[in-house]
Amino acid sequence: MAHSPDSSPRQRIASALASILQRGRFVILGVVIAALAAVILYAIYTEVAAKRAEIATREVEAVQKTYENWSNEPDAAKKAGLEKAIVVQTNVILQRFPRTYAAQRSLLIRGDLAYTNKDWKSAVAFYTRLADRFPRSYLSLVALNNAAAVDEQQGDAAAAIELDKRILTYRGLAPEIPGALFSLGRLYEGQNDKKNAELYYKKLVDQYPDSGWTKLARDRIIALSLSTEGK
Repeated sequence: MAHSPDSSPRQRIASALASILQRGRFVILGVVIAALAAVILYAIYTEVAAKRAEIATREVEAVQKTYENWSNEPDAAKKAGLEKAIVVQTNVILQRFPRTYAAQRSLLIRGDLAYTNKDWKSAVAFYTRLADRFPRSYLSLVALNNAAAVDEQQGDAAAAIELDKRILTYRGLAPEIPGALFSLGRLYEGQNDKKNAELYYKKLVDQYPDSGWTKLARDRIIALSLSTEGK
């Protein structure tokens, strides 16, 4: 910006300040516009996410109803049709809403469906898929517990032990942990590993003294102690 020869230093300073303020006004305006755009985009995203969650919830509720009908249906042909519907409905949810609570419930339903059909391999696969995909959810804890029970039922104690140990990592979800500790003690005891059996029984007694599993653990500790003394 050119200055006339007659302009005083004070006038030149005032002119420079005015120029700086003018440029700053545009910068501030740009920041305000960007902030407003971000707020609007977030509001749109939140609304869309809420609507998707609502749709997903309605769909999984429909699957749950279909599963209940399947469980209670005595006619074999109708039961087969309902089972196909469950598979189709859950696949749609898992594809459209893969990271939602509805997806968790869909995987749990598929695991329960396979379990009821005595398809043990598929049951464990769906339960562990749920736990792997949603590692900190409560339904994952339920799924791990179910998978461990299936593996134990099928005589795979080593796999059941690993699943029960995964349950122990859910420190904030205590209701299932005492049962997992007792199960670990019992599984190790079944393998004649008395040291580890006693270790997990004592953890249960020390960490969850008020649990319904604790009395059983105390009884097993006494039994192990007596069997050791008898030798």
